[in-house]
Amino acid sequence: MWPRRRALRAVVRVALLTTLAVQLVLWLRLHYPAGSAAARTGVMKRDVSARFTTGITALPPRQSLAGLAEYTQWRAQFALDRQVTLVRRPEDVGECDAVQNKVVVNITSATRFAHGTVKDVYLGRWGPTGHGVAVLKLRSDKYNGDFSSGMARLRGLQGHTTIWPLLAVCPHWDRYVSGDSDAFRSTRQEYEAQGYGPGVFNTAVTALSNNGPLDRLDKVLVSEAPYADTWRTRLDVAIDFVRCMAYLHNSPLERNPLNATLVQKDYKIGQFLLDDNLVVKLNDAEAMPATVDPDDITRDLAHIVPTIRFILGSNRPRPGWLDEAVDRLEPVVDPAHVLLTLISLVHLN
Repeated sequence: MWPRRRALRAVVRVALLTTLAVQLVLWLRLHYPAGSAAARTGVMKRDVSARFTTGITALPPRQSLAGLAEYTQWRAQFALDRQVTLVRRPEDVGECDAVQNKVVVNITSATRFAHGTVKDVYLGRWGPTGHGVAVLKLRSDKYNGDFSSGMARLRGLQGHTTIWPLLAVCPHWDRYVSGDSDAFRSTRQEYEAQGYGPGVFNTAVTALSNNGPLDRLDKVLVSEAPYADTWRTRLDVAIDFVRCMAYLHNSPLERNPLNATLVQKDYKIGQFLLDDNLVVKLNDAEAMPATVDPDDITRDLAHIVPTIRFILGSNRPRPGWLDEAVDRLEPVVDPAHVLLTLISLVHLN
């Protein structure tokens, strides 16, 4: 009788331990899935949304500044916790000596991984750490106006979480400088006299994006981070994108240091990159003049909702109220309103 009871208790203990072990394995697979770094950071990003909503009493949509402050605080702390690329200030951007002394790059077709009308992009190494960087080189002097004005704006916009880190640029252009102007020729002669050759002049260095442009979001989430492919993750990405647009439009919630409304004359989703935390950051400030023309501003704002729909995905499962809320955002007249609406959706749902 007693031996049978002891045997039964032993079987029960083994069953309980087995159940606990299975639950532990499932929990670990859910929260720390195997695979790429993008998959792990994607799941962490989803967890931060949970922390953001469960630790805070639901705020009414009208408490906008408080909601934005809370959201920004969580995202900033999340970035610091995971040591993602830190935000740089304009004064932190290196000059020609940094390009010449800290960058190791072979300008060959083998190291070129992207190109456009204005510049080519090469894979390089930065300083003693040997971290990978993107080296941007002007393709022709005739495009120097686009390059100089784009780099001046990108440098001036540094200091915001949705602007891609610019590590160094040679020279520090502060305005539009045409490649056939006296200012361009005199500047090049001045820098050549200081020992900066063609391999340094009109070169910029930025952080390297492992996830690539925003138009790869579906591939990053579906193929490389399936555990993170939730509507909450995608809503976080959409909020980052709208924050960037509000910053460019000098919204009252996201003032930029240039104190100007910047519109993208040649809007492309690929102008925004995804960092390792899936935060959207602007990487290309060319063809982005300051304007007060209401037609230019309206055309630029018209890209916001279609891009939000792209981020949310055409066939991804999500609650119906989210699509209804996005539909009600059109036409966009103020990116701050869109930003606050999306943040309120995180709070209230």
